[in-house]
Amino acid sequence: MQQEKEENVIATSLQNLIGRVSDIKMSIQNFMFKLEHETLSWPQMLDNFALLSGQISTLNKLLKNDRMPVLRNLCILPLMVSQERDTEMEEMTENRIPVVTHEVVPDALRTKYEPDVEKVEEELTLQSNSISVDMARSQVVALNDLIGSMLDLIQNSRDWETESSVEQADLAPSANDTNILLAAITQGSGLRKSSSSRSSSQRSSSQQRSSSHHH
Repeated sequence: MQQEKEENVIATSLQNLIGRVSDIKMSIQNFMFKLEHETLSWPQMLDNFALLSGQISTLNKLLKNDRMPVLRNLCILPLMVSQERDTEMEEMTENRIPVVTHEVVPDALRTKYEPDVEKVEEELTLQSNSISVDMARSQVVALNDLIGSMLDLIQNSRDWETESSVEQADLAPSANDTNILLAAITQGSGLRKSSSSRSSSQRSSSQQRSSSHHH
């Protein structure tokens, strides 16, 4: 009973992990497609990176969840190898592994890095161990300063984009203003007579009254 419960927990956890990883994979594919076929603005780039960052953060939270079993304590054993085509495996691996043979198992179930990657990791480990504590701290401070400067540049770029968008929105003519202008041009709506016209009309009426008075 206990074993069955643990197996159900593992199956559910793995299903959740597969879902989160699939989301990240899909976001990366969409981002790569946009980079190849579209011209993205800087805010659009930031939005794509923010989406990926959020999805990776969700995956990390899932891995650190108390209900998540310690996957490193589990192992995968191939129960059967065959030369025949495995449609289920082909579907799960997106056509990458159509057949589970003796040649595929060691490569697909390896727990060590590729030899080239392993060599690079060893070189990086030796390099990090050869650095003194003071030098490491100074490099960390320099890196933090660089990151801070980059964040300031990104924030300034965002502020500039926002201000530009607001200015463009303010400069855009409204439909109401356009209708008022058209009505003024075609029908004279909303127009006032000039002061010279009013004064000339007043003089004309005064002259008429004076003329009638003499008669």
